Amino acid sequence: MGEIAKSFPHLPARDIRAALVELPELRQLAARAKEFGPLWELAEGLDALPRGYAMHPCGVILSNASLLDRLPVQPTPAGYPMVQADKEDVDSLGVGAGAAMSVSYRCSSTTW
Repeated sequence: MGEIAKSFPHLPARDIRAALVELPELRQLAARAKEFGPLWELAEGLDALPRGYAMHPCGVILSNASLLDRLPVQPTPAGYPMVQADKEDVDSLGVGAGAAMSVSYRCSSTTW
């Protein structure tokens, strides 16, 4: 497993099989690819899973307390309720967060 991991350049897991075909430095590993069975498909599938959670410093949703009953939330390490959704999910729910989340996007895309 270590040999395989060290062979790949830094790239998203969803691109593993394409890299085996396209990158000359992976030619030797590509020749042995069938030895590893469903490993490539498994690794590509893992790429879509969340890696962890964090609260965006500018992502604020303004709502009354009923939001806590309508959306899945979890406490941040500081104890603030954090919605378990990304910007697109929150927008699609129509909880009135569009304006607040656009402030979040603007804040995250500003070069300081």
